[in-house]
Amino acid sequence: MGEEDAPTPAFAEGQVAGSEINAGNGRRYTFEGHYLGDGTITYRASVEDVDGEFRGAVSGTFARLPGDPPPAGQVELMVRAAIRGAVGFRP
Repeated sequence: MGEEDAPTPAFAEGQVAGSEINAGNGRRYTFEGHYLGDGTITYRASVEDVDGEFRGAVSGTFARLPGDPPPAGQVELMVRAAIRGAVGFRP
C-alpha cells in the first residue's frame, strides 16, 4: 500500500508583510505573518517597531467563501486595522 497526495482545491496558504506609520508620532510598525486554511482562514503576524523591537502579535480567523478575493489581501487589511487600533499605536 503506497502513499498518495489528495488535492485540496480550496486550501490557501501564504505570507503577508507590510508596515504602518503612526501619523501621531511618525513611528513605523512592521508586520510579517502567515495564513492558511480552506473555508476558514487562520492567520498570525508579529509586529515590530522601527527599531526592530517586538511589539506583539495579531492573530485571528475568518470565513472565506468561494469567489471571495484572495485571502492575502483580507489578512493584510485585518492586521493593519488591528495595528492602527492598538493602544500603543494611537497617539
